[in-house]
Amino acid sequence: MNLISSIAYGKTLTDVIGERYRELRDNYDNLLIQNLQDSYKINGVMAHPLNRFVPCDLEGNVLMRPVIKNNHSDECQCSSCLIEYKDYERDFKQYQQAKDRVLFEGWYVESQNNISVNVTNDGKRFLNWMKKDNFFFMKSGKTIEYFVQFELTLTPSAIKLIGLK
Repeated sequence: MNLISSIAYGKTLTDVIGERYRELRDNYDNLLIQNLQDSYKINGVMAHPLNRFVPCDLEGNVLMRPVIKNNHSDECQCSSCLIEYKDYERDFKQYQQAKDRVLFEGWYVESQNNISVNVTNDGKRFLNWMKKDNFFFMKSGKTIEYFVQFELTLTPSAIKLIGLK
């Protein structure tokens, strides 16, 4: 499902009536008016604003998909492999939880340093997260509604947040 205007979303709910219609409309409108600078609640936790676009821990540190680095076989039982595998399992679980908090598909980290994180979804649209000041540097568009014009694809987590399955 793409991010669309509130009016267009309402038109997709032709077979929904009553309280369920109002609930879905309210959930969608609440998504659209979210301030990009604010944390948001998803899956029972307050997620970092940058996590809308890329997997992050709760402090906003970007998480990359973990990999196992040893050169041993999959069946190796040496202590260093067992420790590394436990670390990998822990890191992968944290990464997967962060990935489940992402609202928009297709965004990735273009670059990052001690000052900022630049994310993009196509190499044309960029968002710059300023780490020190803890905000998106944007000339326009302070809410998710700004992104309707770009027809971003919602993740399954975002669709669940709205109340659809």
